[in-house]
Amino acid sequence: AVQQCSCLPSCSQRQLTSKQTSAMRRSQLQWLLCSIVASACLKTSIGSVVLNGAALSLRGGGITDEGKAQQLRPLPRRPMLMQLNARVLLTEITARMQKDGIQRKATLDDFPDNELDAIAQLGFDIIYMLGVWSTGEYGMLKSKKLLETDPCMMGFPEEAACSSPFAITDYSVHSDFGGDEALGRLYARVRQRKMRLILDFVPNHMAVDHPWVTQHPEYFICSKGEHEKEPQNYFKAGKKTIAYGRGEHWEAWEDTAQINYGHKGLREEMLRTLRKIASLSDGVRCDVAMLVEQDLLKKAWGQLLKPADGSPECETEFWPTAVQETKAENPHFIFMAESYWDREKSLQDKGFDFCYDKVLYDRLVEGDGPAVVEHLKLDPSYLSKLAHFVENHDEERAATVWSNSDQHMAAAVITFTVPGL
Repeated sequence: AVQQCSCLPSCSQRQLTSKQTSAMRRSQLQWLLCSIVASACLKTSIGSVVLNGAALSLRGGGITDEGKAQQLRPLPRRPMLMQLNARVLLTEITARMQKDGIQRKATLDDFPDNELDAIAQLGFDIIYMLGVWSTGEYGMLKSKKLLETDPCMMGFPEEAACSSPFAITDYSVHSDFGGDEALGRLYARVRQRKMRLILDFVPNHMAVDHPWVTQHPEYFICSKGEHEKEPQNYFKAGKKTIAYGRGEHWEAWEDTAQINYGHKGLREEMLRTLRKIASLSDGVRCDVAMLVEQDLLKKAWGQLLKPADGSPECETEFWPTAVQETKAENPHFIFMAESYWDREKSLQDKGFDFCYDKVLYDRLVEGDGPAVVEHLKLDPSYLSKLAHFVENHDEERAATVWSNSDQHMAAAVITFTVPGL
């Protein structure tokens, strides 16, 4: 199960207690429980759910030598992950520090040990720290403009502006957060509590102001006249016109540049990046991972995959090589895919340990009990490699989605008991 939290205190209404978590792991309810809850709770109102006679309630730089010495406990059959937004987390910690008279911005070093202890005691196995990497000035300026034009952002102070964490200029920890050294110390503290730390990897695109845009434009999809028909999907970079990052069914992300996996040098750089991340963490959450699968690359970009510098086009799959080489460096490294469009099985076959289970989430949101039950009847070996969630940074908070407490309970029980993450 995947649980989102901007900071530990604010998520207490959406987490299970450690005793409840342990009870759920010990129980053998599995399919029967899920079927009963899905069919009975999603459409109807009940007072409580009873498990084994007890009511279940929902409380609505690289790693240091010391860190390396910490032994990881094997992941349980149903590991649990907590997502933390680094920017939100450190902003809230900064506010607390300033109330105590400490007039500086918080870094990853300031994430309190007692809050890490609380996460571990709740039974979480993995912390996903979103948004630690460096971002650029372009994204910041774009965000400031949105403060004036976007109805959802108007009224916020200028200090609220920030670049998208998925428009990365460098896979080094943002200086505001303490750099790679602070991440290394946080990693060691997470390991001391027998938990794992995973970070972002954005394989499809880089920020438009990434150094490669000017130094290695051949690493990106370059227009061969397409920009004249689709000017909204391209931007000028020196002598080249480069595509904005995008997916087949989505509009272009104007703060990103589309990576070209047809270029051998680009692939080598991305593999080098993964090896670095493997020295700083225990895994990656791969943003829109399916967009890098070869058939979707061909469908989206066709002849534009031929590198602009005339070098031979790479046409093999990227993910199997990436998984194999990274796990050679760190055998316990976790690959988790953000995946859509029924690409989960394909990504599992390419080596991913877990893939987003957006299908189950959507069916729970729709309150479609029979469809949920059909989903739970899928092959357990497939379900066990899915990441089931009640919320993440792309979705509304769970308490908003399921304003009816019984439906919220049903969704949570299913998510926490189905095989997989």
